[in-house]
Amino acid sequence: MISTLRPEVPFDPKNEEHRSLYRAYRKSRSWGHSPYRFTVPGTWGITLGHIESMLLDHYTELESVKEGKNGNVTSIRTNKKQSQ
Repeated sequence: MISTLRPEVPFDPKNEEHRSLYRAYRKSRSWGHSPYRFTVPGTWGITLGHIESMLLDHYTELESVKEGKNGNVTSIRTNKKQSQ
């Protein structure tokens, strides 16, 4: 019997497919649905901590891009009406 390993792919938090696969993992607690084995360059493997740290950096960077000229982060819309 020939065993086929999933290809190793560096996790990229900017890649929508990678984020989607991570969300599926969080829901099912299994990587069985993933066509890839995620890696992190410079490490021997990957842990959830690596992925979560990379995602945190990614979303923090996105927030910093939203900052206005005065340094304030633009407001995030919600369904709730704000009190005046």
